[in-house]
Amino acid sequence: MFPDKVVVNGPKFSITYNTTFKVLTNLRANEKYVLVQRGCPTPTLPDGFVAKAVVQVPVARVSITSVTDSKWIELIGERNSLIGMPGIYTTSPCVNKRYDLGFTVDMSKVSYNSTLSQYQMSSNPKMLTGTYASVLSTPLDVVFAGSRSATAGLPLVITSSTYEQSYKLVPEWGKFIAAFYNKEATINAFISDFKTRWDCASSSPTGGISPSPIYAFSFSWSLLFLWTEPPPPLETTPRSQRAAMAVAAAVAAGSTKPKGLAISYLSATTITPFDCSYNATSGLWANKICEVLDAAGLQVVDAVHSYTGSYSNYQQFGDWAADVDVIIVADCTCTYKGAMTVAACDDLWKNKFLSSLSATKAFKNQKIYDVGRTLDPSGGTDYFVSLPVEPDAFLADVIAVTWPSAAAGHNMVYLRNMFTEGVGNLRSCAAYNLTYGCVPSANSLSAQCTSLGAPADSIAKTAGIVLCPATSAATALAPSQ
Repeated sequence: MFPDKVVVNGPKFSITYNTTFKVLTNLRANEKYVLVQRGCPTPTLPDGFVAKAVVQVPVARVSITSVTDSKWIELIGERNSLIGMPGIYTTSPCVNKRYDLGFTVDMSKVSYNSTLSQYQMSSNPKMLTGTYASVLSTPLDVVFAGSRSATAGLPLVITSSTYEQSYKLVPEWGKFIAAFYNKEATINAFISDFKTRWDCASSSPTGGISPSPIYAFSFSWSLLFLWTEPPPPLETTPRSQRAAMAVAAAVAAGSTKPKGLAISYLSATTITPFDCSYNATSGLWANKICEVLDAAGLQVVDAVHSYTGSYSNYQQFGDWAADVDVIIVADCTCTYKGAMTVAACDDLWKNKFLSSLSATKAFKNQKIYDVGRTLDPSGGTDYFVSLPVEPDAFLADVIAVTWPSAAAGHNMVYLRNMFTEGVGNLRSCAAYNLTYGCVPSANSLSAQCTSLGAPADSIAKTAGIVLCPATSAATALAPSQ
Protein backbone atom coordinates (compact mmCIF):
# COMPACT_ATOMS: atom_id res chain seq x y z
CA MET A 1 0.00 0.00 0.00
CA PHE A 2 2.93 2.35 0.76
CA PRO A 3 5.73 1.41 -1.65
CA ASP A 4 7.66 4.58 -0.86
CA LYS A 5 8.87 5.10 2.68
CA VAL A 6 11.03 7.56 4.56
CA VAL A 7 13.84 6.78 6.98
CA VAL A 8 13.98 9.33 9.77
CA ASN A 9 17.52 10.38 10.60
CA GLY A 10 17.59 11.91 14.05
CA PRO A 11 14.81 14.52 14.46
CA LYS A 12 12.13 14.57 17.12
CA PHE A 13 9.62 12.36 15.33
CA SER A 14 9.32 8.80 14.11
CA ILE A 15 7.22 6.93 11.56
CA THR A 16 6.18 3.31 11.18
CA TYR A 17 4.43 1.77 8.18
CA ASN A 18 1.72 -0.87 8.27
CA THR A 19 -0.29 -2.44 5.46
CA THR A 20 -2.98 0.26 5.20
CA PHE A 21 -1.86 2.92 7.66
CA LYS A 22 1.14 4.80 9.05
CA VAL A 23 1.82 5.91 12.61
CA LEU A 24 3.57 9.25 13.01
CA THR A 25 4.87 10.10 16.48
CA ASN A 26 5.88 13.63 17.42
CA LEU A 27 8.40 12.79 20.13
CA ARG A 28 8.71 16.34 21.34
CA ALA A 29 4.94 16.83 21.75
CA ASN A 30 4.45 13.17 22.81
CA GLU A 31 1.57 12.76 20.35
CA LYS A 32 0.71 10.00 17.88
CA TYR A 33 -1.19 10.37 14.61
CA VAL A 34 -2.64 7.53 12.55
CA LEU A 35 -2.60 8.12 8.79
CA VAL A 36 -5.03 5.78 7.03
CA GLN A 37 -4.97 5.21 3.28
CA ARG A 38 -8.18 6.56 1.73
CA GLY A 39 -10.72 3.85 1.06
CA CYS A 40 -9.37 1.62 3.81
CA PRO A 41 -11.06 1.06 7.17
CA THR A 42 -9.71 2.71 10.30
CA PRO A 43 -7.54 0.11 12.02
CA THR A 44 -8.31 -1.28 15.44
CA LEU A 45 -5.72 0.24 17.72
CA PRO A 46 -4.19 -1.71 20.62
CA ASP A 47 -5.26 -1.05 24.19
CA GLY A 48 -3.52 1.99 25.61
CA PHE A 49 -2.72 3.47 22.20
CA VAL A 50 -3.92 7.05 22.09
CA ALA A 51 -4.11 8.75 18.70
CA LYS A 52 -4.47 12.53 18.80
CA ALA A 53 -5.74 12.43 15.22
CA VAL A 54 -6.77 9.85 12.65
CA VAL A 55 -6.30 11.29 9.17
CA GLN A 56 -7.25 9.91 5.77
CA VAL A 57 -4.32 10.20 3.36
CA PRO A 58 -3.42 11.59 0.97
CA VAL A 59 -4.84 14.83 2.34
CA ALA A 60 -6.35 17.37 -0.06
CA ARG A 61 -7.44 20.29 2.16
CA VAL A 62 -5.10 21.64 4.84
CA SER A 63 -4.58 24.70 6.98
CA ILE A 64 -1.30 25.77 8.59
CA THR A 65 -0.30 28.10 11.42
CA SER A 66 3.35 28.37 10.34
CA VAL A 67 4.18 29.65 6.86
CA THR A 68 7.28 27.46 6.88
CA ASP A 69 5.06 24.39 6.50
CA SER A 70 3.69 25.86 3.27
CA LYS A 71 7.19 25.70 1.81
CA TRP A 72 7.26 21.92 2.22
CA ILE A 73 3.79 21.62 0.74
CA GLU A 74 4.80 23.67 -2.29
CA LEU A 75 8.05 21.77 -2.85
CA ILE A 76 6.26 18.41 -3.01
CA GLY A 77 3.76 19.80 -5.52
CA GLU A 78 0.71 20.08 -3.25
CA ARG A 79 0.16 23.84 -3.19
CA ASN A 80 -3.47 23.42 -4.27
CA SER A 81 -4.20 21.75 -0.92
CA LEU A 82 -3.44 25.00 0.96
CA ILE A 83 -6.82 26.23 2.14
CA GLY A 84 -5.79 28.25 5.19
CA MET A 85 -2.69 30.36 5.92
CA PRO A 86 -1.81 32.60 8.89
CA GLY A 87 -1.90 35.85 6.90
CA ILE A 88 -0.09 36.99 3.76
CA TYR A 89 3.40 36.40 5.10
CA THR A 90 4.85 34.63 2.11
CA THR A 91 7.08 35.48 -0.82
CA SER A 92 5.55 32.68 -2.90
CA PRO A 93 4.00 34.10 -6.10
CA CYS A 94 1.50 31.27 -6.44
CA VAL A 95 0.34 31.31 -2.82
CA ASN A 96 -0.30 35.04 -3.24
CA LYS A 97 -2.20 34.13 -6.42
CA ARG A 98 -4.34 31.69 -4.47
CA TYR A 99 -5.19 34.50 -2.07
CA ASP A 100 -6.17 36.71 -5.01
CA LEU A 101 -8.43 34.02 -6.45
CA GLY A 102 -10.06 33.23 -3.11
CA PHE A 103 -8.73 29.66 -3.05
CA THR A 104 -6.73 30.29 0.15
CA VAL A 105 -7.98 32.38 3.08
CA ASP A 106 -6.35 34.21 5.96
CA MET A 107 -6.99 32.04 9.02
CA SER A 108 -5.87 34.80 11.38
CA LYS A 109 -9.34 36.27 10.84
CA VAL A 110 -11.23 33.17 11.95
CA SER A 111 -11.28 30.79 14.91
CA TYR A 112 -12.62 27.31 15.42
CA ASN A 113 -15.71 26.87 17.61
CA SER A 114 -15.24 23.43 19.12
CA THR A 115 -18.79 23.41 20.52
CA LEU A 116 -20.33 23.92 17.09
CA SER A 117 -17.49 22.09 15.30
CA GLN A 118 -17.14 24.88 12.78
CA TYR A 119 -15.13 27.98 11.96
CA GLN A 120 -16.42 31.46 12.64
CA MET A 121 -15.11 34.97 12.11
CA SER A 122 -12.99 36.28 14.97
CA SER A 123 -14.79 39.62 14.84
CA ASN A 124 -18.53 40.30 14.99
CA PRO A 125 -20.67 39.21 13.31
CA LYS A 126 -19.32 35.71 13.84
CA MET A 127 -21.03 34.16 10.82
CA LEU A 128 -18.79 33.25 7.90
CA THR A 129 -19.61 35.17 4.75
CA GLY A 130 -18.34 35.47 1.19
CA THR A 131 -15.10 33.67 0.39
CA TYR A 132 -14.69 32.39 3.94
CA ALA A 133 -18.12 30.76 3.87
CA SER A 134 -17.46 28.98 0.59
CA VAL A 135 -13.86 27.96 1.29
CA LEU A 136 -14.45 26.71 4.85
CA SER A 137 -17.82 25.06 4.26
CA THR A 138 -16.04 21.78 3.50
CA PRO A 139 -14.13 20.26 6.44
CA LEU A 140 -10.34 20.37 6.42
CA ASP A 141 -8.38 17.13 6.29
CA VAL A 142 -5.74 18.35 8.71
CA VAL A 143 -4.49 21.47 10.49
CA PHE A 144 -0.72 21.72 10.93
CA ALA A 145 0.17 23.81 13.98
CA GLY A 146 3.19 24.55 16.12
CA SER A 147 1.27 23.90 19.34
CA ARG A 148 -2.08 22.55 20.43
CA SER A 149 -4.71 25.28 20.22
CA ALA A 150 -8.46 24.90 20.65
CA THR A 151 -9.12 27.65 18.11
CA ALA A 152 -6.86 26.38 15.30
CA GLY A 153 -9.27 23.70 14.09
CA LEU A 154 -9.47 19.93 13.80
CA PRO A 155 -7.95 17.47 13.17
CA LEU A 156 -4.85 19.19 14.55
CA VAL A 157 -1.32 17.84 14.09
CA ILE A 158 1.68 19.44 15.78
CA THR A 159 4.89 20.06 13.87
CA SER A 160 7.97 20.75 15.99
CA SER A 161 10.80 21.56 13.61
CA THR A 162 11.60 24.77 15.52
CA TYR A 163 12.80 22.68 18.47
CA GLU A 164 15.55 20.93 16.53
CA GLN A 165 19.00 22.02 17.65
CA SER A 166 20.74 21.53 14.31
CA TYR A 167 19.98 22.83 10.84
CA LYS A 168 21.06 19.43 9.56
CA LEU A 169 18.00 17.96 11.30
CA VAL A 170 15.34 20.62 10.67
CA PRO A 171 14.73 19.70 6.99
CA GLU A 172 13.90 16.15 8.09
CA TRP A 173 10.50 17.56 9.08
CA GLY A 174 9.69 17.75 5.39
CA LYS A 175 9.30 13.98 5.67
CA PHE A 176 6.73 14.49 8.45
CA ILE A 177 4.63 16.75 6.20
CA ALA A 178 5.10 14.62 3.07
CA ALA A 179 3.80 11.50 4.84
CA PHE A 180 0.32 13.09 4.87
CA TYR A 181 0.42 13.31 1.06
CA ASN A 182 2.06 9.94 0.33
CA LYS A 183 4.89 11.93 -1.21
CA GLU A 184 7.73 10.07 0.45
CA ALA A 185 9.64 9.51 -2.80
CA THR A 186 9.55 13.22 -3.65
CA ILE A 187 10.75 14.36 -0.25
CA ASN A 188 13.44 11.67 -0.06
CA ALA A 189 14.99 13.04 -3.23
CA PHE A 190 14.85 16.62 -1.92
CA ILE A 191 16.41 15.78 1.46
CA SER A 192 19.13 13.73 -0.19
CA ASP A 193 20.02 16.68 -2.41
CA PHE A 194 19.99 19.01 0.60
CA LYS A 195 22.43 16.82 2.50
CA THR A 196 24.74 16.66 -0.50
CA ARG A 197 24.70 20.44 -0.85
CA TRP A 198 25.37 20.98 2.86
CA ASP A 199 28.15 18.41 2.90
CA CYS A 200 30.02 19.81 -0.05
CA ALA A 201 29.81 23.37 1.23
CA SER A 202 30.52 22.81 4.91
CA SER A 203 33.87 23.13 6.67
CA SER A 204 32.86 20.16 8.85
CA PRO A 205 35.00 17.03 8.40
CA THR A 206 31.89 14.99 7.52
CA GLY A 207 29.29 17.67 6.95
CA GLY A 208 26.76 15.09 8.08
CA ILE A 209 25.03 14.19 11.31
CA SER A 210 27.05 12.44 13.98
CA PRO A 211 25.45 9.08 14.74
CA SER A 212 24.10 8.62 18.25
CA PRO A 213 21.39 6.20 19.39
CA ILE A 214 20.13 8.43 22.20
CA TYR A 215 18.81 11.95 21.93
CA ALA A 216 18.21 14.04 25.05
CA PHE A 217 16.76 17.51 25.15
CA SER A 218 16.20 19.63 28.22
CA PHE A 219 13.51 22.26 28.29
CA SER A 220 13.13 25.40 30.39
CA TRP A 221 10.43 23.92 32.55
CA SER A 222 12.92 21.27 33.73
CA LEU A 223 11.48 18.29 31.92
CA LEU A 224 13.93 15.89 30.33
CA PHE A 225 12.87 13.64 27.48
CA LEU A 226 14.95 10.66 26.41
CA TRP A 227 14.28 8.40 23.47
CA THR A 228 16.10 6.10 21.13
CA GLU A 229 16.09 6.17 17.37
CA PRO A 230 18.06 4.22 14.77
CA PRO A 231 21.44 5.96 14.47
CA PRO A 232 21.72 8.20 11.41
CA PRO A 233 23.98 6.73 8.75
CA LEU A 234 27.57 7.89 8.59
CA GLU A 235 28.52 10.07 5.67
CA THR A 236 31.05 7.89 3.85
CA THR A 237 31.30 9.59 0.46
CA PRO A 238 34.25 11.99 0.24
CA ARG A 239 33.14 15.56 -0.38
CA SER A 240 35.03 18.52 -1.82
CA GLN A 241 34.11 20.89 0.97
CA ARG A 242 34.40 24.43 -0.21
CA ALA A 243 34.58 26.23 3.15
CA ALA A 244 37.13 23.71 4.42
CA MET A 245 39.27 24.28 1.36
CA ALA A 246 39.06 28.03 1.78
CA VAL A 247 40.15 27.78 5.41
CA ALA A 248 43.04 25.50 4.43
CA ALA A 249 44.16 27.98 1.78
CA ALA A 250 44.00 30.87 4.25
CA VAL A 251 46.06 29.00 6.84
CA ALA A 252 48.60 27.97 4.20
CA ALA A 253 48.93 31.63 3.26
CA GLY A 254 49.66 32.58 6.85
CA SER A 255 46.19 33.86 7.74
CA THR A 256 43.87 32.71 10.48
CA LYS A 257 40.22 31.79 10.29
CA PRO A 258 38.15 35.00 10.27
CA LYS A 259 35.92 35.67 13.26
CA GLY A 260 32.15 35.74 12.93
CA LEU A 261 29.60 37.30 15.28
CA ALA A 262 25.85 36.65 15.12
CA ILE A 263 23.40 39.17 16.55
CA SER A 264 19.84 38.05 17.20
CA TYR A 265 17.97 41.30 17.60
CA LEU A 266 18.37 45.03 17.81
CA SER A 267 15.99 47.15 19.83
CA ALA A 268 16.03 50.93 20.14
CA THR A 269 18.12 50.51 23.29
CA THR A 270 19.82 47.10 23.33
CA ILE A 271 21.87 44.75 21.18
CA THR A 272 21.03 41.07 21.73
CA PRO A 273 23.67 38.61 20.46
CA PHE A 274 23.06 34.90 20.00
CA ASP A 275 24.25 32.42 22.58
CA CYS A 276 26.98 30.71 20.57
CA SER A 277 28.29 28.33 23.18
CA TYR A 278 29.23 24.88 21.92
CA ASN A 279 28.58 21.59 23.71
CA ALA A 280 31.46 19.30 22.80
CA THR A 281 29.67 16.29 24.30
CA SER A 282 26.52 16.59 22.21
CA GLY A 283 28.24 18.24 19.28
CA LEU A 284 25.54 20.94 19.24
CA TRP A 285 25.62 24.72 19.29
CA ALA A 286 23.33 26.62 21.64
CA ASN A 287 21.83 28.29 18.57
CA LYS A 288 21.60 26.97 15.03
CA ILE A 289 22.93 30.15 13.39
CA CYS A 290 26.24 29.56 15.20
CA GLU A 291 26.34 26.12 13.60
CA VAL A 292 26.11 27.79 10.19
CA LEU A 293 28.92 30.25 10.94
CA ASP A 294 31.10 27.35 12.03
CA ALA A 295 30.21 25.30 8.94
CA ALA A 296 31.13 28.31 6.80
CA GLY A 297 34.67 28.29 8.20
CA LEU A 298 34.40 31.15 10.69
CA GLN A 299 35.69 31.31 14.26
CA VAL A 300 32.42 31.77 16.10
CA VAL A 301 32.43 34.56 18.70
CA ASP A 302 30.23 33.82 21.71
CA ALA A 303 29.40 37.31 22.97
CA VAL A 304 26.90 36.02 25.54
CA HIS A 305 29.63 34.26 27.52
CA SER A 306 32.66 36.38 26.71
CA TYR A 307 31.37 39.95 26.75
CA THR A 308 30.95 41.47 30.20
CA GLY A 309 29.88 44.98 29.24
CA SER A 310 26.46 46.54 28.83
CA TYR A 311 24.44 45.47 25.80
CA SER A 312 22.67 48.82 25.97
CA ASN A 313 25.95 50.59 25.31
CA TYR A 314 26.34 50.19 21.54
CA GLN A 315 29.73 51.87 21.38
CA GLN A 316 31.18 49.77 24.16
CA PHE A 317 30.01 46.61 22.44
CA GLY A 318 31.50 47.76 19.14
CA ASP A 319 34.88 48.47 20.74
CA TRP A 320 34.88 45.02 22.33
CA ALA A 321 34.18 43.37 18.96
CA ALA A 322 37.03 45.19 17.19
CA ASP A 323 38.67 42.02 15.83
CA VAL A 324 35.46 40.50 14.42
CA ASP A 325 35.65 40.08 10.63
CA VAL A 326 32.02 39.28 9.72
CA ILE A 327 28.87 40.33 11.59
CA ILE A 328 25.46 38.90 10.76
CA VAL A 329 22.28 40.39 12.22
CA ALA A 330 19.21 38.12 12.13
CA ASP A 331 16.95 41.15 12.08
CA CYS A 332 15.94 43.98 9.75
CA THR A 333 12.72 45.35 11.23
CA CYS A 334 11.91 48.93 12.07
CA THR A 335 8.36 49.50 13.31
CA TYR A 336 8.70 47.16 16.30
CA LYS A 337 11.53 49.40 17.45
CA GLY A 338 9.51 52.59 17.15
CA ALA A 339 11.01 53.60 13.79
CA MET A 340 7.87 54.24 11.77
CA THR A 341 9.37 56.01 8.74
CA VAL A 342 12.16 55.18 6.31
CA ALA A 343 14.21 58.11 7.64
CA ALA A 344 13.79 56.99 11.25
CA CYS A 345 14.61 53.42 10.27
CA ASP A 346 17.79 54.50 8.47
CA ASP A 347 18.80 56.55 11.48
CA LEU A 348 18.39 53.56 13.80
CA TRP A 349 20.33 51.09 11.69
CA LYS A 350 22.98 53.37 10.18
CA ASN A 351 23.63 56.14 12.66
CA LYS A 352 23.09 54.23 15.88
CA PHE A 353 23.91 50.60 15.14
CA LEU A 354 26.43 50.59 12.29
CA SER A 355 28.34 53.66 13.42
CA SER A 356 28.86 52.10 16.86
CA LEU A 357 30.71 49.22 15.15
CA SER A 358 33.20 51.50 13.41
CA ALA A 359 36.13 50.03 15.36
CA THR A 360 35.48 46.51 14.05
CA LYS A 361 37.20 44.87 11.10
CA ALA A 362 33.72 44.02 9.81
CA PHE A 363 32.86 47.72 9.60
CA LYS A 364 36.14 48.68 7.96
CA ASN A 365 35.77 45.92 5.35
CA GLN A 366 32.01 46.53 4.97
CA LYS A 367 31.10 43.02 6.04
CA ILE A 368 28.04 43.58 8.23
CA TYR A 369 24.89 41.92 6.96
CA ASP A 370 21.24 41.74 7.94
CA VAL A 371 18.60 39.23 6.74
CA GLY A 372 16.43 41.68 4.80
CA ARG A 373 17.30 40.67 1.27
CA THR A 374 13.96 38.96 0.57
CA LEU A 375 10.83 40.48 2.13
CA ASP A 376 7.15 39.55 1.91
CA PRO A 377 4.21 41.96 1.40
CA SER A 378 3.91 42.50 5.15
CA GLY A 379 7.55 43.57 5.43
CA GLY A 380 8.56 40.32 7.08
CA THR A 381 11.77 38.60 6.05
CA ASP A 382 11.73 35.27 4.24
CA TYR A 383 14.73 34.31 6.38
CA PHE A 384 12.38 33.09 9.12
CA VAL A 385 10.15 31.21 6.67
CA SER A 386 12.45 29.47 4.18
CA LEU A 387 15.63 29.00 6.20
CA PRO A 388 14.29 25.94 8.12
CA VAL A 389 13.46 24.27 4.80
CA GLU A 390 16.68 25.01 2.90
CA PRO A 391 19.34 26.04 5.43
CA ASP A 392 22.07 25.20 2.93
CA ALA A 393 21.11 28.41 1.07
CA PHE A 394 21.95 30.39 4.21
CA LEU A 395 25.21 28.46 4.57
CA ALA A 396 26.01 29.35 0.96
CA ASP A 397 25.28 33.02 1.72
CA VAL A 398 27.69 33.04 4.66
CA ILE A 399 30.38 31.29 2.64
CA ALA A 400 29.85 33.81 -0.17
CA VAL A 401 30.45 36.81 2.09
CA THR A 402 33.44 35.18 3.79
CA TRP A 403 35.11 33.27 0.97
CA PRO A 404 33.62 34.60 -2.32
CA SER A 405 35.70 32.34 -4.55
CA ALA A 406 34.36 29.30 -2.68
CA ALA A 407 30.78 30.18 -3.59
CA ALA A 408 31.09 31.00 -7.27
CA GLY A 409 27.72 30.74 -9.01
CA HIS A 410 25.66 31.36 -5.88
CA ASN A 411 23.23 34.27 -5.82
CA MET A 412 22.54 35.72 -2.38
CA VAL A 413 19.24 34.62 -0.80
CA TYR A 414 18.95 36.04 2.73
CA LEU A 415 21.90 38.28 3.53
CA ARG A 416 22.00 41.97 2.60
CA ASN A 417 25.09 44.12 2.90
CA MET A 418 24.07 46.94 5.23
CA PHE A 419 26.56 49.37 3.67
CA THR A 420 25.76 48.91 0.01
CA GLU A 421 22.37 47.20 -0.25
CA GLY A 422 20.10 49.02 2.19
CA VAL A 423 18.70 48.60 5.67
CA GLY A 424 15.30 48.21 7.30
CA ASN A 425 12.04 46.80 6.00
CA LEU A 426 10.00 49.89 5.10
CA ARG A 427 11.03 50.65 1.52
CA SER A 428 8.50 49.43 -1.03
CA CYS A 429 9.87 47.96 -4.25
CA ALA A 430 7.58 50.11 -6.40
CA ALA A 431 8.20 53.47 -4.72
CA TYR A 432 11.98 53.05 -4.54
CA ASN A 433 12.44 51.12 -7.80
CA LEU A 434 14.27 48.27 -6.07
CA THR A 435 14.46 44.59 -6.94
CA TYR A 436 15.51 43.21 -3.54
CA GLY A 437 15.67 44.34 0.07
CA CYS A 438 12.28 45.95 -0.39
CA VAL A 439 8.62 45.22 0.31
CA PRO A 440 6.81 43.83 -2.75
CA SER A 441 3.08 44.17 -3.22
CA ALA A 442 0.99 41.01 -3.05
CA ASN A 443 -0.26 41.80 -6.56
CA SER A 444 3.26 42.03 -7.98
CA LEU A 445 4.10 38.63 -6.53
CA SER A 446 0.83 37.13 -7.70
CA ALA A 447 1.55 38.27 -11.25
CA GLN A 448 4.73 36.17 -11.26
CA CYS A 449 2.80 32.90 -10.81
CA THR A 450 2.71 30.87 -14.00
CA SER A 451 1.17 27.61 -12.75
CA LEU A 452 -0.85 27.26 -9.56
CA GLY A 453 -0.42 23.51 -9.36
CA ALA A 454 3.24 23.14 -10.32
CA PRO A 455 5.77 22.19 -7.62
CA ALA A 456 7.82 25.12 -6.36
CA ASP A 457 11.44 25.29 -7.40
CA SER A 458 13.97 24.84 -4.64
CA ILE A 459 16.11 27.81 -3.64
CA ALA A 460 19.13 25.82 -4.78
CA LYS A 461 17.69 25.76 -8.29
CA THR A 462 16.77 29.43 -8.44
CA ALA A 463 19.74 30.91 -6.55
CA GLY A 464 22.50 28.56 -7.50
CA ILE A 465 24.45 26.42 -5.06
CA VAL A 466 27.97 26.06 -3.74
CA LEU A 467 29.20 23.62 -6.37
CA CYS A 468 30.34 20.13 -5.48
CA PRO A 469 32.82 18.80 -6.34
CA ALA A 470 35.01 21.85 -6.20
CA THR A 471 36.12 23.36 -9.47
CA SER A 472 39.32 24.99 -8.24
CA ALA A 473 42.24 23.99 -6.07
CA ALA A 474 42.38 24.86 -2.38
CA THR A 475 45.31 27.14 -2.95
CA ALA A 476 43.17 29.31 -5.22
CA LEU A 477 40.65 30.00 -2.47
CA ALA A 478 41.66 32.95 -0.36
CA PRO A 479 39.70 34.71 2.38
CA SER A 480 37.83 37.84 1.44
CA GLN A 481 39.55 40.96 2.78
